[in-house]
Amino acid sequence: MNSKPLNLLLIEDDDDHAFLIQETIQQIGPNVAQVQRAMSLTEGLAKCKQQDYNIVLLDLGLPESTGLDTLKNFFLEDNTKTVVVLTSQTDLEIGAKAINMGAEDYLPKDALTPTILSRSIRYAIERSMHRKDVAEKQKLLQGSLKEKEALLKEVYHRVKNNMQVISSLLKLQSHAVQDKGLKTLFDETRARVAAMSLVHERLYQSESLSRIELGKYTETLANSIFQNYVIDTGKIELELNAGEVYLPIDKAVPFGLILNELISNALKHGFPTDSTGGQKKGKVMISISMNSRSEIELIVHDSGAGLPANFALEKTTSMGMDLIRVLTQQLHGQIEYTSDAGTRVTLHIPLSETALHLIDDIPI
Repeated sequence: MNSKPLNLLLIEDDDDHAFLIQETIQQIGPNVAQVQRAMSLTEGLAKCKQQDYNIVLLDLGLPESTGLDTLKNFFLEDNTKTVVVLTSQTDLEIGAKAINMGAEDYLPKDALTPTILSRSIRYAIERSMHRKDVAEKQKLLQGSLKEKEALLKEVYHRVKNNMQVISSLLKLQSHAVQDKGLKTLFDETRARVAAMSLVHERLYQSESLSRIELGKYTETLANSIFQNYVIDTGKIELELNAGEVYLPIDKAVPFGLILNELISNALKHGFPTDSTGGQKKGKVMISISMNSRSEIELIVHDSGAGLPANFALEKTTSMGMDLIRVLTQQLHGQIEYTSDAGTRVTLHIPLSETALHLIDDIPI
């Protein structure tokens, strides 16, 4: 035991039991503990408020309550104390329940010896100190994590703001350009920057800093692209079907750029403006789901003009198609183009086991 006497509270209403317990404590060694006694749970709790005790020896059979209710009522008022339960019963099931409720040990009074009580008190204090130390370290760790989360959110916010500045500069430059082809290049680049900026916006607004929810991201991005390309919003309809699907941050920017290209292409090539400047009626349908092979499946299907004859992605030379091809490879994905009452593009993105655990554990 410690060289300094322990401050010990005995909550016991029976005088004979209290005397025997105090005698047992004295037999452990001289000046082992300074023992104070309370005759009831109310008195014991009042003493706990007045001073700190290294350990509380609590009898379960008190005038105000009996059995495990005594322990429950004690912890309802004070759950910071190190408690060893004393009882006249030898029911192991009650003992197990008492420990599960927070008691450090369960000792039948008829089997109490100086050795057993000394060992119980020592181990109870050691376990309690260890738990408090772990709790304090966890508290410090949580504080450190919150600080890092705040810093990371600030980084995402600043990246998003910087990208918005770049987008604004591109817009200003676009207005100063007379050549239609060059103006289109500026506008397309600005749309790509906006797609990346939106990823960082969703991240700093999210509870999780390691993934984004694709439904809300896709809806925001698609609506933005529609504003840029759709002349008559009453003619071209957007239909979005996205379950609660999440994508890890390392895949979010490539996915956003691919999605931007697919929606833009559907609107530009599926519903081009006619000689009068109008567009034909149609629909762009976007579906995002997780398939049975643990892959994210993105489908962008428009009811427009369809694919050119002999279309092959690997033979296209436009920057947008090059981006789609390169970024799909970066994601280790597979992409398929088909003509199905318009154009249907299906992208499969495999997720690693690590990414799947990340998605399952959060939030998020």
